[in-house]
Formats: sequence, structure tokens, C-alpha cells
Amino acid sequence: MIIATKYDNTYWAFFKWTIVIAFIFLPKNNFGQNTVSTSFSFTKTDFFHGVEYGRSFHSVDVLVGVEYGIIRTYFQSRFFPKVKILSFYNVVNKPKFKTGVGIGYDYSLYRFGTTSKDITQFHALNGGVRWSYGKKWRIGQTLLIGGLWERNYHVMDKKYRSYGTLGYVLQIDFTYAF
Repeated sequence: MIIATKYDNTYWAFFKWTIVIAFIFLPKNNFGQNTVSTSFSFTKTDFFHGVEYGRSFHSVDVLVGVEYGIIRTYFQSRFFPKVKILSFYNVVNKPKFKTGVGIGYDYSLYRFGTTSKDITQFHALNGGVRWSYGKKWRIGQTLLIGGLWERNYHVMDKKYRSYGTLGYVLQIDFTYAF
């Protein structure tokens, strides 16, 4: 596993923004329900495992999460982190069953070398559906489809290039609501 060095602050910036986003959701309000979940997701770039924190405001769920790529982190010994934010409007919002439509944004980066230019960044903007079943303990599934943009440095051209393609997320999560 590669750990960020004093020459590269990319990982520090990545986790700094994760902490800032998480603190937005920490204040307690008198309305809404909080959730904590663990998830496994399959994307075009890797299998991911992570944790999410969510708040429900009437029929709207807002979630922020941190994940890591399982294949690249464990089998290739390259840490592959991802942060995400999701928002869903629940069309069906029953006490034991929710289903809705929404949108999500993911940002991940993959370091494949030793210099600061050996980093590939992935941006994904997806829309789709989500359902969950249960009261306090829930199981759910999310299917998102949208755009995936990869940005990396090309040595021969000596500049950064971006590529777009179709992206997708299939996620299963286990949630505790409090």
C-alpha cells in the first residue's frame, strides 16, 4: 500500500474534503432520521466497500460516503479511495419500505506510480433508483447509470487528458436507522 508522502498532498486534500462534507451532516436537528450503513458496490472501475451516513428530510434522503476499491487496494496493493454524495426523493415512503429516484456524484483517485503525476482521477455523475426494506435495520439496493470521466497525465503529450464513458453503480447496503 502506498502512503502519501511529503511530495504529494493529493490524499490529504481528498480526505480533508471528506471530513468537511461529513461535518455538514453532523449537527442534530429536531426533524429527520439519521442512518449509518455499510455497502458493497460494483462499478466500472472496481468493487467497492464503504460506509455511508445519511439524513432523511420528509421524503428526501441525502447520503455521504467513503469507500475503497477492493481489488486495487488488496490485490494490487494500491489504495483506491472514493467519496460520494447521493440524494434521493422517495416516491414510496412507508415505515418499512422506501423506493425512490435520485442522483449521485462520486470522486475517486488511483495512484499507480511514485510521482505526483502518476494519479488517475475518476468523476462520476449518475442517476437511478434505490429501494430499502426494514424499520431500524434495513437492507437495500441502488442502481445508478450515468457518465464516468477519467483524468490523467499523458507523458508523451506532457499534459492532462480527460476521457468520458458510460458509468454504472450496482450497490447493496445494510443500514441502521436511528
